[in-house]
Amino acid sequence: FPSHDTEVSAKNKDAVKGQFKSKDSAAGNGGAIAVSAALGLNLANSTATASLGSGLTINATGALKLASSNETDAAAIADGSAVGTDATTPKLGVGVGVALNIVNASNRATVGANAQFVAQGVTVSAKISDAQIGGDGVSNFKVEAIAGAGAKNVGVAGSFALNLVNNSNEAVVNSGVNINAGGGNIEVIASSNEIDDLKATAKAKGGKVGIGASLGLNILDSNTVRAEIADGVTLN
Repeated sequence: FPSHDTEVSAKNKDAVKGQFKSKDSAAGNGGAIAVSAALGLNLANSTATASLGSGLTINATGALKLASSNETDAAAIADGSAVGTDATTPKLGVGVGVALNIVNASNRATVGANAQFVAQGVTVSAKISDAQIGGDGVSNFKVEAIAGAGAKNVGVAGSFALNLVNNSNEAVVNSGVNINAGGGNIEVIASSNEIDDLKATAKAKGGKVGIGASLGLNILDSNTVRAEIADGVTLN
């Protein structure tokens, strides 16, 4: 009988972007106050899960592969500026930019407890990307907040950028599993490649007073890469 490979896979590629730009350039043609504010917000939850259930029995004539991939790109950009020309510059200019990039990305390949497999090689894989879905092998998380203010008397600019990321890639063979790889390889693989890019800028110019403040926070709340064969697993 010819051999046939068996594959169970979940593949995902997400690209989300929240961008907003606000620019007040006249302020009523030389009026007293110019105010500009921008908010860029990304709330992204991205999950890819490939699993073989507890107690499952598989007899494969070829290789057995369980694979998941989840490449997520998320960007939040906010640009708030309150400026004027020489003829229209206000007495007070206020510019505010706030960018929030909040991402939860999960990638899991799991074999349930007490499963029984016979195959010619077994692979359990949780990789960040898969070429078949056009991934470049990197998850990019970017946040940028820009604020600018120009005024005759007082210019005030403030920006805040937050990158809050939870990213996990896990390949797990749970306890009690029995794998007969028929002389082939047994591989349990997890990998991650991530770029976290943050920028917060504030520029203020005033004839008498210019105040600029910026704050950027890059918080990798949880970044997990795990490849595990639990206690009590039998490998042949």
